[in-house]
Parts: sequence; C-alpha cells; structure tokens
Amino acid sequence: MATLRAGLPRLRTVETYAQGQDLATVGEFVRFKFRANLDWEYLKAVRDIWQGPLLVKGLLHPQDAESCIQLGVDGICVSNHGGRQFDGAPAAIDALPAVARVAKGKTALLFDSGLRSGLDIMRALARGADFVLLGRAYLYGVSALGKEGGAHTTEILMAELKNNMAQMGIQSAEEIKKLSLTEELLS
Repeated sequence: MATLRAGLPRLRTVETYAQGQDLATVGEFVRFKFRANLDWEYLKAVRDIWQGPLLVKGLLHPQDAESCIQLGVDGICVSNHGGRQFDGAPAAIDALPAVARVAKGKTALLFDSGLRSGLDIMRALARGADFVLLGRAYLYGVSALGKEGGAHTTEILMAELKNNMAQMGIQSAEEIKKLSLTEELLS
C-alpha cells in the first residue's frame, strides 16, 4: 500500500549524481561508483585523496585494525553489520576486546552490532569501545512512536544504562571502561 501512495523507493542521496532518477539508472550508477570489494590498496588511495575524518566499519580482526591504523584512519568500527551481510561472521562483541587491544590510544574505536539495551552498551564499553552506534533500537522507537520515538528510545537506553551502572556501583563511563570482569560476567 505504501508503494501505491508514495511511489517506488528512490535513492535520493545518489540520484542527483546519476544521469537519471529511475531506480535502474541509479542502481547502475551505484554499482559503477561503489566498489563491492574494499582492499587495502583502495583504502590507501582513499586516504591519500581524502584528508578529512575517515572511519572504517566492519572490522572483526585485530590485524585489520592494525592495517587501518597504519593507513591513518581516524576511527575503526567493530561490526558484523548486524549479521545481515554474512551470518557466519563472528559476533562483533566477541571480536571487540582483541581489536580494542590494538586500537587503544591509536584511533577511535566504535562498536555497532546487536545493541538493544543499556546493558549491551555497558558490555561494549567494558570490552573496549570508546562509543557505540545503534540503529535498530531507534528504528523500533520511531516506528512505534513517530517523531518522538527517537528521543524516547534514548531515554529508555539511558535509564537502563544508569540502572546497570548503579547496580555495579559505577558512576561514569570511564569507570565502565576500567572494569576487569571475566568474559562470563559480560556475556
């Protein structure tokens, strides 16, 4: 029904650069301009051209983090893309500590994958993330409540995080990052 009311979906952020606005033309433009395979040579070429902030998302291995640091990226995002790209990939939360050991003090470390609660945020920070990205939680909030859903989602997540911090006797995010809990307690 939504398609009947609003028309076919469009890639508005890209269609201004393509030679047409129909989905087939824009899709061909995206396939031509955006590489399916990102390799280290390509990333180096991007870094050489682009001196602005550069964030690489989707790393799960500490060697890849080291390569990114050597290329001068400004941030690394440990993510398995929510498991939707390759459902056989390791859980990002399990990969986070090893990547954090490599990245600590060298580049910003973000975490994105499977975050649904304040406790999930706390786990990611305790395992080495500098900060987290959330997608689905906000999609659910906006889907349920419209414009107010995003703010409501933030309120829920913050309340859960504060509650979990209080239960552990923690006052700040910095204290979370200093936790030395066993893997069993964080799971």
